[in-house]
Amino acid sequence: MYATSLALSRQAEVLGVLANQTRLHMLYLLGQRARTVQELVVQTGKSQSSTSQHLKILRETGVVEVSAMGRYRVYSLSHQGYADMQELLFVVLRRQGER
Repeated sequence: MYATSLALSRQAEVLGVLANQTRLHMLYLLGQRARTVQELVVQTGKSQSSTSQHLKILRETGVVEVSAMGRYRVYSLSHQGYADMQELLFVVLRRQGER
């Protein structure tokens, strides 16, 4: 089965997000539960500015979503973003098993 150009573009986008250690760490943390920016700052050891920039990239690619809880912004994995990552990793791992 050949992937469409659109599917390949989305896969490249997801891989770009996963290729950064800080964003991967954030995704690991968000996979456990939703978190505020401040929680992610503390747990990753990054500055608030850096954390916000990484979250913006994750949001723009649809991997995470944000909701307001009082004066806080709470980030969580989006269902579609999680599904896209899972599908991509499944394809990669399946190909590895075929070798």
